[in-house]
Amino acid sequence: MGLMGTVKEHYRGLLSVFGAFLIQLTAGTYHGTFGNMLPYFSSYVKQAHPSITHGDLAMVFSSGGLAQGVSSMLGGLIFVPVLGKRGCLIFGCMLFTSAPFFTYFTLSTNVASITFSYGIIGASAVSIIMVASLLIPVTWFPNHKGKVIGFITSGFGFSSTLFAPLQMLMINPSNIPPIPEGNTNSSSSYFESEEVLNNVPVALIYLGCIYAVLFVVGILLTVEKPRDTKEDADLKLSERLREAFAYLFHQTFTRLDFYLLWLTRFLFLVVGAGILTHWKTFSFTQSSDDKLVSVAGGVNGIMNCLSRFVAGALLDKFRFSRLMPVIAALLTVILLSIFFIAKTSFIGLIICTWIVYLLSFSHFSTVPAQTISLFKGAHSGVVVGTIGLSDSFSYAVVGILNKLIMSQDEDPQTFLWLFLTLASCSFLAIFVSSLVSSEKPEITEDKSEGILQEKFLN
Repeated sequence: MGLMGTVKEHYRGLLSVFGAFLIQLTAGTYHGTFGNMLPYFSSYVKQAHPSITHGDLAMVFSSGGLAQGVSSMLGGLIFVPVLGKRGCLIFGCMLFTSAPFFTYFTLSTNVASITFSYGIIGASAVSIIMVASLLIPVTWFPNHKGKVIGFITSGFGFSSTLFAPLQMLMINPSNIPPIPEGNTNSSSSYFESEEVLNNVPVALIYLGCIYAVLFVVGILLTVEKPRDTKEDADLKLSERLREAFAYLFHQTFTRLDFYLLWLTRFLFLVVGAGILTHWKTFSFTQSSDDKLVSVAGGVNGIMNCLSRFVAGALLDKFRFSRLMPVIAALLTVILLSIFFIAKTSFIGLIICTWIVYLLSFSHFSTVPAQTISLFKGAHSGVVVGTIGLSDSFSYAVVGILNKLIMSQDEDPQTFLWLFLTLASCSFLAIFVSSLVSSEKPEITEDKSEGILQEKFLN
């Protein structure tokens, strides 16, 4: 390949990476802003169902997470082989865009309907998008998996920075504060202003339109490397599915690293999902300024973004088995401290929340990158998707926490029990992640190209 051809291919790869970043920036709104939308949703539904609590509506998120893990596995095991990486990406984006439109109609019904329209559809679409948007761009830069996946997933993290303040401006432009529950010992407050509540359904329509525009641009940019597309086209559909299932049973389930990576994602995601769901309701225990809390939530997105990008870059320099235990240990310390710090300082609470975001979402770049490095070949997507099945179990745990702990508005220690439980998960992650195998890159000279390239040992 000539110099001009190499440069052209390089820039096509960069555009593909940026397109995937833009897609994850949009898809990240489901996770990144659910905690921001939760007080609005629960306050709106509470008009028709006065007994509804934040914990009840939080089940939308955890129930969606149950479907998320299953759809992640199906994405890598079936959708990618059947539709191709790009077809899978388009399907996921269309599904995600439909979620807010459906929720516009279900918001006035009941929690079960909202769970399906916003939770199950939205979360399932995210998983399908995640698998495809990681597999397509990384083929352009196989020797820099950590950096590429870190940059792409940072878009997922940055979404709350962009969309949380936007949602607040759409729904509560006058910064009307929520009203505490009648019980003085209650740990929850709800919006009662008609101005705020009437804006909730309309905001969903606007958000759906914004998602559609961003997805179209991202899909146009995110393309597969031509030779990968040709290789996939040579195989019949039945052969692709048969190879995928064979790889799952004979090359994936037989390796200890698969289970360790699965558990690492599971434990980190329990922490992340718990924080994503309840950071705003916890913040309202110390401040009723919706604008201030939403701005702080925007910084959460920056921390989430940095978490994924920095961790991905560090993974190219340090072993997974050394990097992730350190992150898990720091996360444990913060989770054990945040409740008591919040009692003395609102600023301290916000800073602790930012640190939790900075640490707890690192697995979104490190686990897929480590998976692709350890499970090489055309079927690495099968392993990435199957590890995503851990999401279902993570959100099941969060659902149990919501039911047993977070639905008890009358208990002033509700959030203490939540953070202690999350800290136990990050503590276990220290030991699990330390057992994952590592591979050292070596530098060899590729004489056909006349340049030095990193090759990974088989």
